[in-house]
Amino acid sequence: MSRDIKIYLLIVVLPAILLVAGGIRLVQLESERSCEVLRESLQDRANLVARRISADLKSSGYRYFPKRQNLPHHKKFREPPPMGRHDCRHHDIPDDILKIFNDAIESERENSEMKIAFEIRHNCGCAIIEENKKNRCSIFAMAPIKPFFGDWAVIASPEDGDDALALGIWSKAAFTGILLLLLLSTLAAGIALLLRAEKRAREEARRKTDFISNISHELKTPLTSIALFSEMLSLGKLDNESSTKAASTIFKESKRLRSLIETLLDCARLEKNKINYTLSDFDIKTLLKEIAEAYAPSFPNGLIVKEANIEDLSARSDREKTRRILDCLVENAAKYAAQYGEVELVASKDDPSHISISVIDKGEGISKSDRKHIFERFWRADNSLTRSTGGAGIGLAIAKELAQGMGADLRVEENSPRGAIFILTLNSTPKGQQ
Repeated sequence: MSRDIKIYLLIVVLPAILLVAGGIRLVQLESERSCEVLRESLQDRANLVARRISADLKSSGYRYFPKRQNLPHHKKFREPPPMGRHDCRHHDIPDDILKIFNDAIESERENSEMKIAFEIRHNCGCAIIEENKKNRCSIFAMAPIKPFFGDWAVIASPEDGDDALALGIWSKAAFTGILLLLLLSTLAAGIALLLRAEKRAREEARRKTDFISNISHELKTPLTSIALFSEMLSLGKLDNESSTKAASTIFKESKRLRSLIETLLDCARLEKNKINYTLSDFDIKTLLKEIAEAYAPSFPNGLIVKEANIEDLSARSDREKTRRILDCLVENAAKYAAQYGEVELVASKDDPSHISISVIDKGEGISKSDRKHIFERFWRADNSLTRSTGGAGIGLAIAKELAQGMGADLRVEENSPRGAIFILTLNSTPKGQQ
């Protein structure tokens, strides 16, 4: 198990499990509280009916006071007694007393908003009034009819029986199910994201390994040339013409080595966000001519500079960073597309506030799938052309980050019928400040 997965389990899954467990416990507590509230409400109704019956009995002049017995408060109390109804002499209730019982129950039902079923039951389990024979509820309340019928009790329960609690039960079950579903979704999504992140990390590690290999090769090549020609010069075995060529080669390879080192330094600075940008106004035409003169020898079919028929092509940006970005784009064109035909360096003013510089080639182009990753660090298109040309795989990524850092934009498009177009969009100098 990777470190990321362990951290995820610790900081996401464990709290999620605790949250779900706490939610389920809250549901249980709420269920218990709801049942207790219902029981208290039923108890109030039962007490009212019992008191009303006692008051009506007293006002009617009833004087029978049987010995009080302890009434059991459990489900078996409401089960039919093992003996027959007439085997217990206390069940013989006069009709006028039964009427008092029924009147009290009916009066309470009219005054109460709750749908309650009432019973009058003896402590032996036998009932003389039983309204809810089929819909027995596990929650009920009882109140003895004191002092006249202490061994009889008024029982109040929901009229719909346990079905009255069904909605609440289903709601709690649904809530619990949702919590569990959220937990499972969190687990599944987290594991999927971690596996994806781990896959990306492995891919990133592979790319970095390839980068180290590529950059080592790129550094080794100019160093080898510099060392070889320096040794030949130091031995004095070269004539004047050969010495001049050797010195020229050493100079070119030194510039190449310096460019590679600058690329690595830029990569490190971007990682630490320590690159400073100096915005200024500069002429685009002059910059493009400098680039064309510097890279003309690298393009056997020609590097063509084109400018829109606009008098002013002044941009507000960091000139040095703009040159670095265009150098990268032109060098890539020299590597991958110079042999397929001329490469164009085109400047145009798309709107009053932006200037676009495009590097247009007619090479093999970049596939749609590769264009999604072309500006990622350490990424290189996996084809024979890129493998044969070498490179570190970070030039375009650095160019993209430099463009974003100075408020510009760099993108790639497909050229028709073949090739690629890299477009750098800069902010133009506002009118009145040109």
